[in-house]
Amino acid sequence: MQDHAVTVWIFPAAGSTLLCKVSLGQGDWILSGSPTDRVHRGISVEDERWTLVQRILASRHFQKAPQLREILLYLSRRTIEDSPSAISEHDIGCNVLGRRPDFNPNEDNIVRVQVRHLRKKLEHKDRELIRTVRGVGYLFCPE
Repeated sequence: MQDHAVTVWIFPAAGSTLLCKVSLGQGDWILSGSPTDRVHRGISVEDERWTLVQRILASRHFQKAPQLREILLYLSRRTIEDSPSAISEHDIGCNVLGRRPDFNPNEDNIVRVQVRHLRKKLEHKDRELIRTVRGVGYLFCPE
């Protein structure tokens, strides 16, 4: 069977710089053009939540904030792909911020600090995109 791929170039607005290049092959979306190149399963470029995230990440507020970009990408991907109830500080610390598996969020507040910075960058929006579930973790809530 021959592998077919389709490439789409995405620009946030007419005449602007390239946001990302999307290639579809064997059921995977591959996003390129950012420091967070990864394979995305189950995310359609037509998903309004994903479009919102990409538009936010293309804004000037996130150009020099790689950890905040990574946290927003991780929370949004997990929500869109897996629909979890909440994502724990431990998961974010280990999977996004490079903490070791024995990371204890009660002893190291890096996740809470970074999420607070992320919320500050997002506060110009009319809705709360990152919600805290007390004692559990965080939710990406674009609706």
